[in-house]
Amino acid sequence: MAADLPGTDPADGPDPAHRGPVSPFTRFARMHAIGAMSDAMIAVALASSIFFSIDLDAARWRVAVYLVLTIAPFAVVTPLIGPLVDSVRGGRRGMILITVVGRGLIAWQMAAYLDGLLLFPLAFGLLVLQKGYSVAKSAVVPSLVRNELELVEANAKLAMLSAVGSMLGAGLGGIALLVGPTAPTRVAMVGYALTLGLAWRVPTVLVAAARATASEIAALRQKGIRAAAAAIGVLRSVVGFTSFLLAFEFRGGEEGVPIDGAGRAAGASTGIVRGQDVLGSPAAPVWHFGLVLLSVGVGAFLSATLAPRLRLRFSEERLIRGVLFVGVSGAALATWLGGIRGAVV
Repeated sequence: MAADLPGTDPADGPDPAHRGPVSPFTRFARMHAIGAMSDAMIAVALASSIFFSIDLDAARWRVAVYLVLTIAPFAVVTPLIGPLVDSVRGGRRGMILITVVGRGLIAWQMAAYLDGLLLFPLAFGLLVLQKGYSVAKSAVVPSLVRNELELVEANAKLAMLSAVGSMLGAGLGGIALLVGPTAPTRVAMVGYALTLGLAWRVPTVLVAAARATASEIAALRQKGIRAAAAAIGVLRSVVGFTSFLLAFEFRGGEEGVPIDGAGRAAGASTGIVRGQDVLGSPAAPVWHFGLVLLSVGVGAFLSATLAPRLRLRFSEERLIRGVLFVGVSGAALATWLGGIRGAVV
């Protein structure tokens, strides 16, 4: 029932059952997709500055710093900002508006400091705003549906739109790079402006009129919930580690010596016999990157399509166990296959 979901009380926002020409969820989904496209364009700009355009050894520590910064926003958003905006009517909507405006301003500043030391504080601010948006989104979506099954379907659709939007944004960002290294950030500014226009239509939601009671807090600390959170956390960590592992592998390192001509070929052969690295580790072909990104999009589409149907037949606990089993099996298969086939898996 809708009453079982936070933010679905009629006094807290529009009635999800009232369907006009464009439903509130459809408007929210459009905003979410354009925001994902804009975030992907920023990611392309960051990758061209801290990953692909510098020495491999230098890229490692910079990416390591970036990864540490991705963890920090959770320590800021969840315990500090979340409870504050939950108790204010329209707090989550206001948080969405603030995060969109902030991301647009940061994109504007990144265009000026893409190769400077201010890039990392700007990236940190962007990540804080992205996590803040994610928290606000999770609170608003239940008010746009009528029951738990619709909530599962809505989250699946948003995940699919996020994947598709990210792929489109990455493609647009890559095209914009042909104009210049700062072009993706400028295009992203336009995307955030469109996102802001759609964000004004997000309904106001009161998530919690009062602080959580002791029994509610205890319910969230049950063994099953903590185990599920740990399992999902490990799974996401593995996905992130694998993503950067593949990125560094495909990026390659030093190019080998040229072997065109009989003299150079003979010299390279002599170096190989002497155990010297004359071939180097060149980057993978561009189509390898494209194929892996395509497989990510296909996987997101399949998961978004299957999740609502599986939820009709299985409980959340069984779904989590199934996802973990499929993940472990896929990792084993990828290790056995190796190469581009393993990367696609």
